[in-house]
Amino acid sequence: MSQALALELLAEVIVTGVLSVQFYTASNYTTQDIDLIIENIDNNEEKQIIFKQLGFNKIGNRTWVLDDIGVLIEKVGDSIFEGQSKETLAVQTMDGYTVSFVNVNDIIIDRIKGLAYWAEKDYLDQIIDLITFNEATIDVSYIENNLIEIETDVWKVIMLLFDEDKLES
Repeated sequence: MSQALALELLAEVIVTGVLSVQFYTASNYTTQDIDLIIENIDNNEEKQIIFKQLGFNKIGNRTWVLDDIGVLIEKVGDSIFEGQSKETLAVQTMDGYTVSFVNVNDIIIDRIKGLAYWAEKDYLDQIIDLITFNEATIDVSYIENNLIEIETDVWKVIMLLFDEDKLES
């Protein structure tokens, strides 16, 4: 679906949110909604029509639903974290499609922010699992350089749970 949307919308479509957490943690988490980052779709009537042609019904400001299978898609942004992000991960599916996922380091940063500001209960477990499943690709310096004071405090507490020598700096 991501590749079909990208081809039709002529824009990069990137999976983020819990579906990206699900991907990076070998399905430890599940979701019924799909959070996507799609450039310049809100104010583009032609792109809105393409969503409708693909069978989606718009509900709310940035949410579409595919009624026949009950999938909810939310467009959460135009760029990954205001353009401050690592390269996305393109994954080839078994049926030959390519799906782009937000970088694991960026989803960790997103979860740290959610934990710091909104006390999202599930985010701590998600962060721990994201780090555990992806130790070799965690960029500690990148994460630390993209956090501000309150977020850094949350990160420091999380890092107490891990052997920092195992994580890349």
